[in-house]
Amino acid sequence: MILHLPPGTTARTPTGIAVVRDYATFASQYATKELTVTASRHINFLSREVPADRAADYNAFLRAVQSDEAQDFTLERPDSASAKPAPAAEKQPIAKPQL
Repeated sequence: MILHLPPGTTARTPTGIAVVRDYATFASQYATKELTVTASRHINFLSREVPADRAADYNAFLRAVQSDEAQDFTLERPDSASAKPAPAAEKQPIAKPQL
């Protein structure tokens, strides 16, 4: 996902992760440069099944992916004397990207 921001807006992106198992891999990357925010997520299943004795490991993998998905991006705009502030909080998370 590529998001172009209006002038005066700053973004804080979450930290990306990489999780590698013999049955699947997951990686996410988030970056901001000037007025552009980029985000990518990739999951690759290497096996159709995970043995029952590896259920705890699979659940840990799943929690890592879900935790990454739950992270928010934050956009901020400096206060302006000519603009009225929005009634909501100054810092508002934006929707999570669906990649």
